[in-house]
Amino acid sequence: MTAPFNLKFRNDYDFKYAEPTELGTFVSNAYKNHVKTNYPAIGLTLSMDLREKNPAVGEPITPYSIGDIINVEKKLVVFENIDIAGLKTMLETSFREQDDGNHAKNFIEYSDNIAVDRYINVSKDEPKIKQIYFKQNGIFIPLLDENSNPINKKLKFAIVTDTYTAGGSREGLKEFKSFIPTRTDNLTNRDAVVKEFQRFEQEGINHFEAAKVNNFIKK
Repeated sequence: MTAPFNLKFRNDYDFKYAEPTELGTFVSNAYKNHVKTNYPAIGLTLSMDLREKNPAVGEPITPYSIGDIINVEKKLVVFENIDIAGLKTMLETSFREQDDGNHAKNFIEYSDNIAVDRYINVSKDEPKIKQIYFKQNGIFIPLLDENSNPINKKLKFAIVTDTYTAGGSREGLKEFKSFIPTRTDNLTNRDAVVKEFQRFEQEGINHFEAAKVNNFIKK
């Protein structure tokens, strides 16, 4: 198994405000794609847990190269039955840390089945998120109304992340403490990344893009 393409990470961009990266999206996708759940799954990855190095195109995928992507091996944690308001709270944790650009290590990367509209001109004490979209049948559906409140209060998700992020031990992650994980999975973050590379090889995928965020000025 070899790397099908290069995945850009923080230092490959010139962010004024932190944004999803190809590597962060890839890892977040790996989390949500390879943990079993009956809920629509979303993967979240803490940016500081990812290293700057990833395998070059054509290089073998080995335990060493996976270690170059994932800083520390951890079990994956699943939060099931999370509603839209809960998802928004978890993402607000991230977007409060957006203003450090490329160096926002507390920024939480997310899988490419969601997209976010955010405000970039508000203080850390004000809500950042304007809209969240969830991809259903290939189409991004808005989850919030014009006042940024949940549209469908019955819609629930599974949030998949690692034990460190789930524990909320950093200041930028403290909101995670208000959620109770459903379970700790047997799969580790490194296991999930290997499985995602395997999936890409099996399906012949040779192109990848980062998850989306759109910037807005709050008037």
